[in-house]
Amino acid sequence: MSRKNNNQIYTHPVSAEEELELNSTEPTRLLPNSDKLVIHTVPAQKIIEGYRDERNYGAWGLRDFCNRMAAAYYASGLDDPYADQLLVNVYNECIKVRRVIVKLEEEYLKKIKQVQGLELAVREALEPMTYNISLKTPYGYLVAYLLIEFDRFCRTIISAKMAVLMSERNTIEKPILDLRRKIRRLLSAPLHWRYTGITRTDIDNQHKSADRAKKVNKFAVDPSVLSREKRAPYAPRIRDIFDELDDPKYST
Repeated sequence: MSRKNNNQIYTHPVSAEEELELNSTEPTRLLPNSDKLVIHTVPAQKIIEGYRDERNYGAWGLRDFCNRMAAAYYASGLDDPYADQLLVNVYNECIKVRRVIVKLEEEYLKKIKQVQGLELAVREALEPMTYNISLKTPYGYLVAYLLIEFDRFCRTIISAKMAVLMSERNTIEKPILDLRRKIRRLLSAPLHWRYTGITRTDIDNQHKSADRAKKVNKFAVDPSVLSREKRAPYAPRIRDIFDELDDPKYST
């Protein structure tokens, strides 16, 4: 560490123990209880809120997704390969849907920017909806960013339609509904995972719990994920709970 004073730099040596403490700080312990998500359009609001009918069937909202992903994130840290695969699936789908949104938004933004002599603005809600929500894991944040981009796309295409930059026959409902289906499919991804307490060691030892995990989880684990060769970005560190139980700082 160093500090500068009167054009001179004074360096303070950092011990190995201090470096270890700084590098091992777990950011998940510093997350706020909730974040504020500001949304302008009704299509994005409906995705966040989800819906339930009288039989409790319907589409998952953002809170449902975040709660289930928090459980999968925890299980991933306990060496559950199915939870690891779910994180990979969610991350890949986030990237795929985001690319679609960005491409479509650029198409309509180009229409707005091409107008000469009139500076058109992308519309905003007079009173946007603010959601206080605990995103809980990095994947909650990735989906929140995706929803913000979807909300911005909705504002862009609505602005282009209102500015008569689209043919009267062209409707804005289809691209919005198509994207909404993709995002809702992403939010429902954790439904295909079940917590079973399975670990890679159980699978290697052909434990009976491995058969149960294979039945209740509605997707297969890629060999590269099973071998730990491939893990999702932002996946948690895999912990050895038996080593932690032997660690004095975890003892009571």
